[in-house]
Amino acid sequence: AAAFTPDSRRLVTASRDHTAIVWNVTAGGVMSAEEGDSEGVLVSLRPAGGRVLTRARGTGELRFVDTVTGMAAGSLKLPACENAEARFDPSGSVLLVRPWDQNRLFLFDAADGRPRIELGGEGALVTKTALSLDGAWVAALHADLTLRVWATRTGRLQAEFKTRDENICTI
Repeated sequence: AAAFTPDSRRLVTASRDHTAIVWNVTAGGVMSAEEGDSEGVLVSLRPAGGRVLTRARGTGELRFVDTVTGMAAGSLKLPACENAEARFDPSGSVLLVRPWDQNRLFLFDAADGRPRIELGGEGALVTKTALSLDGAWVAALHADLTLRVWATRTGRLQAEFKTRDENICTI
């Protein structure tokens, strides 16, 4: 995986060798490298810039790296799980965490790591997630092919749909 920072001056890559690297595109060279565990690394850039999420697998912890300095910028302990998918909402203010082995989702304040809302808890395991472009909604596809949509501010379940396609790759 690879993604540019919003100012296009840095490129963040995640490799099969379990390393996340922040590259300085304009000056050349590596700014920082974060080694993952045997499960690898996960990379999600904060759209507003400044931080990148570098690891969420096998440790029960998310680590952040400042994309300007390449230095560590804090961490966040995951609730009751060791492995998770995590990503910032389009504004960069909310962090969505999907534990791999649960039917719940968690929203955190991206600035200070405070828990905001827990979503779900009903139905089958969550397999895929999506955030709306305005950050108002989060959708989750469950293993039983139920698609649920929640309001990110209130945690209120807005809609529930039963899909028919077992082969949905993304939402």
